[in-house]
Amino acid sequence: EPGDSVRSVDDPEGGSCGRIVVYGDDPAELESAYHSLFHSLRLRVEPDIQ
Repeated sequence: EPGDSVRSVDDPEGGSCGRIVVYGDDPAELESAYHSLFHSLRLRVEPDIQ
C-alpha cells in the first residue's frame, strides 16, 4: 500500500515534511548508516493516480 503523498515544496498543497540526519565518524560509517536508514524506511516513488 502506498503511504501519504508528498508534494513538492513549491506546490500550494506541499511543503517541507522534515529532515532525517545521519552521521558517522568516517565516510564508511556514514554510508552504512544512510543505507540502513534508507532501507528501513522503504522509500518509493510512485505516480499519483488521481
